Formats: sequence, C-alpha cells, structure tokens
Amino acid sequence: MRRNRSYSIYRHIIVVILVPFLTLTFLLLLLYEIYYASMLSQAETGFDLQEEQYRLYLEGQLDEIRQAAQTAGYSESVQKYFVRMNERDRVNNYTSIRELFDTLIRLTDGVSALCIMDDNGGFLNSEDGYLHYFQRANEAYDTGNRALASAFFTDLIGESDAQAPKYCIYYSPIGIITPISMAEDVHSLTCAMLFDVTQLLNGRMSGGVLSQELLIWDGQVVASDGTLAGAGRELFDAIAADEGLDQRVRIDVGGVSYFYRRTALSSENGMVYAFVMPVDFFMDEAGNIKTFLLVGIAGCMAMVVVLMLLLRRGISRPIEQIAHDMSQIDARQIVIRSTNVVELQILANGVNDMLSKLMETQRQEMRNRERIQQLEFYRVQAEMLAYRSQINPHFLFNTMGCIVGMAVHYGIEPLEALGTALCDSLNYALRAPDTVELRQEIEHVGNYMRILDVRMPGKYQLILRVQPEALERRVLSLMLQPLLENAVLHGFEDFDKRAKCTLWLSARIEEGGTLHLCVVDNGNGIEEARLADILRQMRNSAFPMGKQHIALKNIWRRMRIAYGDGCAMDICSRRGHYTRIDIQIPPLERDLRHASGDAP
Repeated sequence: MRRNRSYSIYRHIIVVILVPFLTLTFLLLLLYEIYYASMLSQAETGFDLQEEQYRLYLEGQLDEIRQAAQTAGYSESVQKYFVRMNERDRVNNYTSIRELFDTLIRLTDGVSALCIMDDNGGFLNSEDGYLHYFQRANEAYDTGNRALASAFFTDLIGESDAQAPKYCIYYSPIGIITPISMAEDVHSLTCAMLFDVTQLLNGRMSGGVLSQELLIWDGQVVASDGTLAGAGRELFDAIAADEGLDQRVRIDVGGVSYFYRRTALSSENGMVYAFVMPVDFFMDEAGNIKTFLLVGIAGCMAMVVVLMLLLRRGISRPIEQIAHDMSQIDARQIVIRSTNVVELQILANGVNDMLSKLMETQRQEMRNRERIQQLEFYRVQAEMLAYRSQINPHFLFNTMGCIVGMAVHYGIEPLEALGTALCDSLNYALRAPDTVELRQEIEHVGNYMRILDVRMPGKYQLILRVQPEALERRVLSLMLQPLLENAVLHGFEDFDKRAKCTLWLSARIEEGGTLHLCVVDNGNGIEEARLADILRQMRNSAFPMGKQHIALKNIWRRMRIAYGDGCAMDICSRRGHYTRIDIQIPPLERDLRHASGDAP
C-alpha cells in the first residue's frame, strides 16, 4: 500500500506558486543563453571579417612600399643616373630624381626616406637626416658590397640601441635595363625604403574605443592606433606576450572581455599584426535583454513574496491554529477552536464530532480486542493438541517395520521395497534437521522415485547430473522432493506423449561458490498467464495464502529466511513441452571454509 507523504499547506502553497515561477525563470534564462550563444557566434564571425578587412589593408600598405621601391628603381631617371653620362646630364637628371623621390615619399604611407645604391658604392638618397639608418642596415646586412638575390624587410631599428625600435628598411634588387647601358659596364642596383612602422596605423578608421590595431615585434608593441595607458597597456602587454598565431582568442582585462587575433605579416621579419575589439561591441543588444530579463525576474520575485505573505496571513495561520489544537488533543480535552474562515469553522465542527465518535469507537475496539485475544489463545491450544494427536512417530515406524518384516517373511519383494523406501522417507521427513548435505536430499529423492516405481513400474525415470563437489554443500531439507512431486502430480497429469515421463535433476558449483540446482520435466508445462502470475508473486514475496503452489510457496519462504536476498528461484515453461525450475543458493561461511580446505 502506498504511503502518502505529509506536507504543510503553507509549503504546498509556496511550491504551487514557486515551481511554475522557477520553471518559467529557468526557461527564460535557457532561451537567453541560447540567444546569447547565437549572438556570440555572430560576434565571432563579425570580428573575423573586420580583422581580415583591416589586416588586408595593412598588407596593401606593405605592397605599396614594395611597389614604390620598384617604381623608384626602374624609373628612367634613376636608371640613367647610374649609367656613365656627362656631368651636365647627370645634374639635370638628379633634379627629376629628387622630385620622383619626394612624390613617392608623400604618396606612400609611412615612408620616411628612400635610397638607391649600386655595387660600386654610389648612392642616391632622398633625405640626409635618415642616411645613418641606411648605413647601419648596410653594415648589418652587407648590402653595400653585393648584389641582392631577393627583396626583404629588415628587423626594426630605433634611434639608438636604448630606444624602442620604430623603423624598418625594405631592400629590393633592381636590374639596369636602360638601353644606354648596353655599351657600358652593367651594374646591379639596390633600392632601400625606410618607413616608420608607427605611421602605418595612423589615420586608420579602426582606432578608438571600439577596436584597436597593434604591430608587435620581438614580444613588444611597437605601434598601435590607440592609447597604451592603464588597462589598455595591460591588454596590449598580454597580447604581445602571447605566441599563438591565426587563432581568435577571448581575454578579460579590467572587467571587460576582448577578442583578439595575432597574424604574422608577409614582411617575414617577425612583425605580427594584432586586431583587438571588445566583445560588448557586438553584444549590446544581448546585454540590454539580459538587464531587462533580470529586472523582470526580480520584480516577479517581489510580487511572489508579497503574495505568499498575504496567503500566510489569510489561510495558513488559521490552519496552523487548527493543526496546533489537534496536536494537543488528549483524553482530557477534545475540542478544536473555530476560526474566522467559514470553511475552517465547518472543518473544526466536523473534527470535533468525529473525535467524540472516535473515542467511543476506541473504547469498543479495546473490548473487542480482549475477546479476540482470549479466542485466539483457546484456538492455538486446540490446534496444538490436534497436531500432537495426528501422528505418533514411534507407532508409525514400528508399524512400517512390521510390514517390511512380513514382506520379507512371505517373499513379497515389491512390498518390501515399497515399505523400506516409505519408512526411510518418513524418517527423513520427520527427523531431518533444517539443513542437510545435498547427498541426503538426493537419497530422499531416490526413495521417492522408488515408491513411484513400485506403484507405477516403468512410468517415471530420474536422470541425475550432479558434480561430486556439490554433494557436500548444505541445502534446506525437503526442498527437492516437493518439486519432483509437483512435476508428477501436475506436469504429468493426463500425460499423452509417447515419450517416457522423465525428470532431470542437476547440481553444480558456479563461479563464486554459488550452488545451482535445476529440476526439469518433459510434462505438460504451465500456461503463460499462470506462469507470469506465479513469477510476479515470487518477486513480490507474496504467494497467495490458498492451497495453490504450496510447495513453491514454502520452499521460497524458507530460502528467503535462510539465505536472504542472496538466493534466487526462477521458473520457465513452454506449454506442452517442459517446465524448468532453477535455484541459486549462495555459499555460506562454512562452505567457503570447506572449499578452501580450512578446518571447520
């Protein structure tokens, strides 16, 4: 019978109100999380597109520097300048070269100076104030005395070794292609363009609070389009210290979340481009929705609290008063005080009437119990006397011994076998202890089969499959014979098969020491619905108290008492073919000691 759980009505009211509210709150928060995840995915996509746009723009600036170097080196005026010509033509040509250099410097972002050299030590430069940068780079990379195989960007250099680096030089090999050089010695040229990396990000549209661009070299920020103070400095240092490339990273600095990505530039001199943007730039709408949602939940929670207080005052308190009065009921006071609530007044009056009748019923019940106890005592006494008078073992065994003796005297062998088997069976049934060795149970089964063979010669046969080590295991007495008797009485009732009535009994020790017993017959089997009912009652440990299944009921109850949950009994059958009963008996401590060879 299912037991109802008790609860306070005030708690019930709280649950009734809070559960839908909390469920709705959970669903709203879940929807918000889904919406937030979608917005975050869109934010990541937007960041990737914007980062790629600005990075490609910076790569375009580097390409402009490369193109400017080619334009300067392969210009007609520069080509002619480095070919032998008279001084007058050289001077006139130099003027156009300076105009070309000024134009390229003015039109190319970040370029501060331009220098073209040949392998004989001659050179042209746009601004003498930057000449020492070219000289330092020429010495470091040995570009003044050899022809370059390919173009390259140098490492960043500063005003001095103590100052932060900010300049980079692009070297590009230039071939002499002017026709006038065909009659002269051909020399190789090198075009070097000095540009300020801090100027590459100036004037860009990305600068400010929303996004930041950084140029990183040798683990430090060398250029940015935003401020480097405060939290910005901390953020930039964290980005510069990172070694990952081409991965979007999310970082929290100063209570603000940022996306950033580091990408190596095509300059191949270790310069890294980093793009930074606050996550909130993409998530403003989600933040507004979250604020609105939290404010709404807080307001609803306040309304729930007020509603609970009103309910407690109007309903819960009168009910608590009635509950308190009922808890104080005893033999001296049986009364429930009324309240201002009409329904509760009716309840109190009904409870008072019920209590009055209940006390009278209890007194009558006490008198009835006394009479029932006296009747039960007399019934048990009479039943014990009936049991004692039912059988006298000494008289029974003496009589059976007389019958066996007479059968021997007169040479009636079937009667002798029947009497001997019956005497042994009754002696075992009346005097066997609760547990016996399996060999004793099998001997008792053999006596039962001998009795059947005398009564119905050749009708039944028993096939044994018993492991020798299983014979010494202790089992409940009178456990196997009732199962075989069930098979004979029910399984072979109206048996119309041509096959012989056969019973199989097997016993073996399984892994872990469990004793497995199996009784099988080739009889009529059990109907499916009836078998399902038997198994259900077994699993519920509630066999019916009627006369059906007496043997199964007694065996199962005895096993549960003796072995607890460690035992098991299962029945399977097929109508018209067979019935099989499997029994699992766990090893007891003495069985384990015996199996290990320890002394009992």
